[in-house]
Amino acid sequence: YSMANYIYILKKGMDICPGGGDGEQWVPEEKKLGKELPVEQRVPALTESVTSAVFGYISAGLFERHKLIMATQLTMGVLRQQGKLNAELFDWLLRAPRSEGMDNPLPEWLGEANWEMVNSIREFEQYAALGDDLVGSAKRWREWMELERPEEEPMPGDWKKMEQFEQLLLFRALRPDRMSNALGTFVKNTLGERYVTSDPFDLASSFEDSAPGTPIFIFLSPGVDVAAAVEHLGRKLGYTADNGKYASVSLGQGQEPIAMNNLKNFHKSGGGGLP
Repeated sequence: YSMANYIYILKKGMDICPGGGDGEQWVPEEKKLGKELPVEQRVPALTESVTSAVFGYISAGLFERHKLIMATQLTMGVLRQQGKLNAELFDWLLRAPRSEGMDNPLPEWLGEANWEMVNSIREFEQYAALGDDLVGSAKRWREWMELERPEEEPMPGDWKKMEQFEQLLLFRALRPDRMSNALGTFVKNTLGERYVTSDPFDLASSFEDSAPGTPIFIFLSPGVDVAAAVEHLGRKLGYTADNGKYASVSLGQGQEPIAMNNLKNFHKSGGGGLP
């Protein structure tokens, strides 16, 4: 994304933030406060509005499987800026190193790779007792390990009192298969549900952010009917086949001259075509 594009979205996030002294002219009706917020409330509101606007704009161009990565990066960046992110723990979360040399005392339900990560994470003070607790409270830990959705249940013993970020390292070591779900819950609890909920395809919203020099690219995927969305938006804006301002051409043999003729006409008189 270009700097000019980023600044445009940044400014949009500021414009749609309620509580400003500009009469809230760009703020959606359902979000207007009808009053000007004091500075100590206005700054956090601006921060949230800008963050949400930039995230929504970027995530609209991402595949579904990549959105959680973006949301997690944003969350960690916010925590780092607030001074709440432990750099050493974050580095371990990313790399998940293993420490070999100690026999696994729980081979029936704890994998060798998991045990090696447990040995590695014990170098941090808050996890020093993890190995011993796994052995001493084996019944409770095994029940938690065998849960289908362990991220929805409290951890055994005092481990459930850990901060949620610190619990992510336990998931990384013990249940890496549920890491994505645990991250989603962490992002939701830190930034809000907005950052883990995918917005449906909305061409009208994308059109508001477009301009003659900022086109819209749509990646075709199952369940997205681009033609219907374009025609629906065209009707709202007054571009229809009935008034001669819209044409749809199925490209194929002999269709190129027709499509080019439509483009030339629309370039002169205004309109749009969908190949």
